[in-house]
Amino acid sequence: MTLPSRRTYLAGLILIWVLLMGRLVFNSYFKTSTETEYISLDTGIRNLPSDSEWMTIYQNGNRMGYAVNSVQNRGADGYIIENRTQLQVTIAGMETQLSLDTRARVDTLFRLINVGTNVVSDLYSTKIGAAKNGDKLSLTFIHGKDTTRRVLTVPRELYTSESIQALVSRQGISRGQTVRLPALDPMNLEVADLVVTHLGKEDVRIGETTYHLNKLRIVFKDIPSTLWLDDNGQTYREETIMGMLMERTTPELALSEETEDQPFDLLGAFAIPVDRIIRDPRKVKSMILEIEGLPEAYVRRIESPRQTIIGTKPLRLKINTAPYAETLIDSLPYLASNEFIQADHPRIRRKSAEILAQIPDPETCVQTLREWVFKYLKKWPVVNFTSALEILDHQEGDCSEHTVLFTALSRARGIPTKVDIGVVYMDGRFLYHAWPVVHVDGQWTSLDPTFDEPVADATHIAFLENDFNNLTELIPVLGQVSIRIISTEY
Repeated sequence: MTLPSRRTYLAGLILIWVLLMGRLVFNSYFKTSTETEYISLDTGIRNLPSDSEWMTIYQNGNRMGYAVNSVQNRGADGYIIENRTQLQVTIAGMETQLSLDTRARVDTLFRLINVGTNVVSDLYSTKIGAAKNGDKLSLTFIHGKDTTRRVLTVPRELYTSESIQALVSRQGISRGQTVRLPALDPMNLEVADLVVTHLGKEDVRIGETTYHLNKLRIVFKDIPSTLWLDDNGQTYREETIMGMLMERTTPELALSEETEDQPFDLLGAFAIPVDRIIRDPRKVKSMILEIEGLPEAYVRRIESPRQTIIGTKPLRLKINTAPYAETLIDSLPYLASNEFIQADHPRIRRKSAEILAQIPDPETCVQTLREWVFKYLKKWPVVNFTSALEILDHQEGDCSEHTVLFTALSRARGIPTKVDIGVVYMDGRFLYHAWPVVHVDGQWTSLDPTFDEPVADATHIAFLENDFNNLTELIPVLGQVSIRIISTEY
């Protein structure tokens, strides 16, 4: 097994897991009531928990790390809410550490003033900051040595998921009551409704002790979690999708490195098993398969000339590798820059021009970039947000780093490029993956710089198109899909 084929995981997928663990708010199968409305939360005199809350983090019963949350009462200046999450992540047998720190400042009514998030892994670091002034939210992204900024228009009264526990602890929420608030997602820096519902009380056993706790359902961006608090607002348990769980513990136990758990590889946790082995998957040019469990919204968007739906019950898909023609009415979205794909940055433009010097035709440019990215990057799992500039500097990464760097360099050359996110067959299963798709001579062609494929093989199944700026779109798919292979053609 070559190194590239063993190191193809979507780092953003692991980050989705991290985002969920950051404050465990969230899945798209819980439907909020349409009868709820925005309500005032400017009354109430309850006290807030004053000591730090230490939580052990588990996934499917395996200990992954810890989180500690604290609230500082600043009197008339409001509150400071801090959270630190420390994770030991194993990917394909390799261990890596990840720390995620969030610090939110809110006013006396828990409305957002500013929030900052710092994500640090073994190799890459990312800082995201947001400061509110009226209906404007100033955003700052720091990837390594590079800083980018932009401004969003937001509701004048804006909350953050970090402050919800403190808010309901102080203001109170009655059994059966639902509260809806506009809130900022501090990771994706998007505004969406956050809905909190008090589901009553129930007994919860943690260790050798049973507690009678308030049960809250929290839904943010259509993804639910469940939170159990005592009457003083102390958290005892949080859980969400994909087997993720946090339980109250002591600082000594949270910081202890002793564990009886067997090594737990996140790559296996996200894998989709199949019913048969595909020999030489990189040589498959056409494939027919059945997919079960794909949410209806994805069924509507999964079809393309490359992926044709040939049956619906069950969903049957035919995938082929042939480029397909499409006239681009607007190429700007496929040439755009963002905080990760920095196609307009002078360093990216210079590097693209350097690699492609004296190459006139777009098709040769595409294949030259693919070969260059494949050779330039050491194949290594990365668990962090990564920008094209950081990748250029550190020269390491997995499929997301290959795709981000290729896309930035390609767009810098003026070649329309989009990103497909889905799965690819490898090692007897489908693993989550990302790859670029280029528009040259009026045709879209999928390729794969991670595998050094001029044309991506037919085991690449795209679930969505995304520029890595909202990976939570993938969450409804995780753990829901099964695949049965009908036929393959080489």
